[in-house]
Amino acid sequence: KDSDDNLEPMAARNLDRENIISEDTISRSTIDDVYNSGRPLLLNRTPGDDIDRESVVDFQITSIMCAPLKGGNRVTGIVYIDSRASNQVFDDDDLEFLLSFCNLSAIAIENARLTGRLADRNIYLQKQVEKSSNFQNIIGRSSPMQKVFRMAESVAATDATVVLTGESGTGKEILARAI
Repeated sequence: KDSDDNLEPMAARNLDRENIISEDTISRSTIDDVYNSGRPLLLNRTPGDDIDRESVVDFQITSIMCAPLKGGNRVTGIVYIDSRASNQVFDDDDLEFLLSFCNLSAIAIENARLTGRLADRNIYLQKQVEKSSNFQNIIGRSSPMQKVFRMAESVAATDATVVLTGESGTGKEILARAI
C-alpha cells in the first residue's frame, strides 16, 4: 500500500525483476474482494465453469490464491498468486502456507514501521535534549561563571569524568545536564 492508503499493485512472474508486469494481467476483482472482506480466497477454475470474473476468463487463469496482509484488523496489503497452467492448481495446503507467509510478513512490515517511527521519535527527542541542555540556558554573567562555562564546554565534547562540587542550590544538576 502507498502512503495514501491506496493499493499499488505490482506483479512478477518467476520472481525475475525484468518480468514485473502491470496489474492489467491479474484479477483485480479478486484483489478487491480480499481487500474489502479481509478474508483469503482460493479459486480453482475447471473447464465449463461459469465464472463471472472477466479477467480470470480473459487471461485463462486456472487457479488463484489471494490473502490479506493484516496489521491488527486493518488490511495493509494483498498477496496474489495465480496459475495459468491447467496442471497447476492450488489446494487448501497451499492456501494455508500462503496465510502463514502473510501473517509473518504483516508482522515484519508492522515491526519495520514501528522501528521507523521510534527512530524518528528518537531523533526528535535528541534534538529537544540538545536544545534544552546547552550552556545558554544557564544564567551567569560574572567572570567566574564564564570561566566555569568555558571549562564545561571544553570537557563536554570528551569522555572525561567531571566532578561538580558546591553548595546545595547552586545549579550543579543544571550544569551537569548541560555538559
